[in-house]
Amino acid sequence: MRITSLCIAITLFLLLAGTVSAAEIGEKWVRTTATAGFPDRAGHAGLAFDDKMWIIGGSSDLGLSGLNDTWYSTDGIDWIEATPAAEFPGRFDHAAVVFDGKMWIIGGYNGKSSLHDVWYSSDGIHWSQATEVPGFTGRYATSVVAYDNQMWLIGGYDGRFSWDDVWRSPDGIHWTQVNTSVGIGERSGHSALVFNERIWVLGGARGSSKKYNDVWYTTDGSTWMQATGNAGFSARAGQAGTVYDGKMWMIGGHDGTSARNDTWYSADGVTWTEATKSAPFMSRFDFPAVTYHGRIWITDGATGNGLATAGNDTWYTGSEASSPISSDNGIWFWCIMGIGIIVLITVFYVTRKKYQKETKSPIATSKRSSRKNNK
Repeated sequence: MRITSLCIAITLFLLLAGTVSAAEIGEKWVRTTATAGFPDRAGHAGLAFDDKMWIIGGSSDLGLSGLNDTWYSTDGIDWIEATPAAEFPGRFDHAAVVFDGKMWIIGGYNGKSSLHDVWYSSDGIHWSQATEVPGFTGRYATSVVAYDNQMWLIGGYDGRFSWDDVWRSPDGIHWTQVNTSVGIGERSGHSALVFNERIWVLGGARGSSKKYNDVWYTTDGSTWMQATGNAGFSARAGQAGTVYDGKMWMIGGHDGTSARNDTWYSADGVTWTEATKSAPFMSRFDFPAVTYHGRIWITDGATGNGLATAGNDTWYTGSEASSPISSDNGIWFWCIMGIGIIVLITVFYVTRKKYQKETKSPIATSKRSSRKNNK
């Protein structure tokens, strides 16, 4: 009975560990590496593609110029340079999306001028230009999503002011302006996500004059509805956004005074919950969040004015981030735990079999008969 109770206790512990872990997503963060190998950068794009995490471009010299290298990783620890110099010109604060079996980048800034060219790649090494003149003006700090079999470009900044327009394309070559002013207000540095069969826009800024903490959504790119005018989190731009665990997530950003390292989530776009006010990573903005292999991953980013970087670190949160054993030893913990349970169960059955054998022996039977007669 003692062994049975122990086995049950261990099973309950494992179930409880999984439940606590799921509840602490966004609160518990694990750093896989402090030195990822790629040069420090901010304004880079991040994608999950071809069973890898990708980092594309960015700026490593405080925004004076852009990079055109690409890097990938399968574990967030070891990063491999796919190419040091892709065919597209160096840039940062560009938009990126996975669409039609390819990675796409759009626009950005090269340190001198805003860009509006469109490039794609199916391997991260070789890049082709879809169009040099898509129709919209050069812009950066814009967002693009894949929705309804098209790419949708929303807002952005051209160096003078932010835009309130939306463009769509079925192939990356031909772009159509959906609306010159969709009503969400001129904004850049916002997050755009696809969630619950809608396009969502979170936060952002109007140039350098105003920050937003509102949330908008659309089903057609033309008519937009405001989910909330005050989501609870402070107004900000340059935050990272992603969809994970049936929720929209927003991480970090800059509130106009300082960079942030808080994490928020929402299942409906109206009610937002703060997972943590202060994550263990350095406050940052202008960095991507990538959902990959059951976790949310972030890399590097800017920490203050002039795009000073946070360092080439990599962090994740997810169902395994709050395991009672560190991520480096987690796999061994579960292996040992599994072996321990098997051993305990084996001992239980061996002991039980031995007990049954002893109770059926002639001596045991004789002793039971003797006790019975004495009574």
